[in-house]
Amino acid sequence: MKNTKSYSVLFLLLLCPHVTFAGGTPAAKVTVDSRSGTREYSMYETGKIFFSGEYLVVEPDGTSTPQKEKISEIRKLQVMEYSSSGTSLLQGDSDFRIYPNPASDYLEINPPSSAPVQYAIFNLKGEQIASGKIQRGERINLSDIPQGIYTIKLNNTYIKFSKK
Repeated sequence: MKNTKSYSVLFLLLLCPHVTFAGGTPAAKVTVDSRSGTREYSMYETGKIFFSGEYLVVEPDGTSTPQKEKISEIRKLQVMEYSSSGTSLLQGDSDFRIYPNPASDYLEINPPSSAPVQYAIFNLKGEQIASGKIQRGERINLSDIPQGIYTIKLNNTYIKFSKK
């Protein structure tokens, strides 16, 4: 299996009806943080994730009963691909915190370290509408972004937020 980085699940799912993972052992771990709790799925070679109506559908191996996650309940979605040794290629990024949420004029990021973080903001169509680099304590100006629901990519973590 190739060493690759995480996928922008929202972007991939909007461009493709299905995302399939390759490999004989778990190829990736999908973590869904929702209002009802956090669930993790080990994705195998025949596994896939896709949107169906108002749900994100996760089929870890393509043969088991599909698991449905209501899109409106999802707070954060993370996909981590494993290396050929089975260890995570990307670690330590799941501790990002953003606030306020919902936001009005700005969004503040609290990264797990003091290192600068690349960010990208996507609308629900999967279009990137803003990007840049930010450090702990800095704010992202949202005054030019219309009200709505967005996803911010912080390294390999994707967090849903709304602009009011």
